[in-house]
Amino acid sequence: MDETVVKEMGVTKLAVELRGLTKRFRDSVAVNDVSLTVEDGKVLVLLGPSGCGKTTVLRCIAGLEEPSAGQIFLGGVEVSAAGRSVRPERRQVGMVFQSYALWPHMTVLENVALVCRRQRHLSNAKAHERARELLETFGLGAMATRFPGELSGGQQQRVALARAIGGSPRLLLMDEPLSALDQQLREELRAELKREIAATGLACVYVTHDQREALGMADHLAILNAGRVVEYGSPADLYRQPSSQFGAAFLGAKNRIAGALVDRGDADGEPPTATAAGVRLQFVPCQAGAAEKGARVDLVWRPESTIVRRPADADGEFSSHGTVVAELFLGTHSQVQVRLETGEEILGVLEGPCPPRGDPCQFQVRPKEVFGYENPGQSA
Repeated sequence: MDETVVKEMGVTKLAVELRGLTKRFRDSVAVNDVSLTVEDGKVLVLLGPSGCGKTTVLRCIAGLEEPSAGQIFLGGVEVSAAGRSVRPERRQVGMVFQSYALWPHMTVLENVALVCRRQRHLSNAKAHERARELLETFGLGAMATRFPGELSGGQQQRVALARAIGGSPRLLLMDEPLSALDQQLREELRAELKREIAATGLACVYVTHDQREALGMADHLAILNAGRVVEYGSPADLYRQPSSQFGAAFLGAKNRIAGALVDRGDADGEPPTATAAGVRLQFVPCQAGAAEKGARVDLVWRPESTIVRRPADADGEFSSHGTVVAELFLGTHSQVQVRLETGEEILGVLEGPCPPRGDPCQFQVRPKEVFGYENPGQSA
């Protein structure tokens, strides 16, 4: 492909477009018919379990893997055409790896300056000047002469980000950049990272398997499973009404009970109701399917949507009964595992003193915080 065309990439607002992207490794399909877009100034987060294809998508965009099928467009220009694929170094892409991949024999300044010199074709003096500016931006000016091994994990992460931006990319690719850090540092750097991305106006594709990180970073969120996109939308929409049970579970809905539809709701906004394990629950319908009474409905919800109390402390709304199996103290709250009268177990949040293990408790599931997935042709 003509280098002049490549240099013109990014003139459109649409920074990245994937059309039917597929990647096979022998008999294994790592990425299966993925179509996604990313606009300038926006962060697309790819979320999913290990082995779901997230990193392979990233590597295909970067040019480190050749797609088996489909198309990749950067700034409206196809970069993956068979026989004339644009080489990685000409895609105007900056990449931050999980391991940071800093050159250990170079100082912090030299790590950043080398990319500025190669990608922007600057003189050595200009490259070092630009590198110093970036290090000051990321609060690393005083560490310019240090080597990567002399830095903390958080400092190395910022060097990797400064180096990625140093080449003036049109697109930033980030592969689990915070996974090696402790929780407190991850939370601090997450906010800093999003702020810096917004300040540059770059489009970004960010890979993670961490739910909180995904929700905090994303403008748009894609949940992958077995190489396919199973959920796509804004973080708030996917959190409040996931269209698949897999998506709901991956976004924290750990409770799942099969029930039967007893009331389809009404046009005035009253939600449908199902009974499951002897508990009557209103739910948000997240999937089209059978609507007849008695139809099977899988009900899933998050632990924080269930309040657990001692029977003596429960008012009339706490009509559901169970037995305490275990208590897990999480700092801000305690999570309680409750066995229902039918044998199923759920997780809830403790309110008040916890009954001893094996003692009875009562619980309430907050209305309209349960997701329902109907299964046509099945009855509970």
